[in-house]
Amino acid sequence: MERRIHGLEQKMKILDAALDAPGEWTLNIQDPGDIWKEREKVQEELDILYEQWLEAEESS
Repeated sequence: MERRIHGLEQKMKILDAALDAPGEWTLNIQDPGDIWKEREKVQEELDILYEQWLEAEESS
């Protein structure tokens, strides 16, 4: 369980860093609005990982 929690924490750190510097990870920007769509996708994934992390913390 501890390994799973650590893995979730690492993924959250990576996604959080991506939100701080979206220009560095978005490779195909055709429209200025695209960056916000990509950012929204990353935020959704981060939220899901955070929920999984909370569940793992509570069950350990």
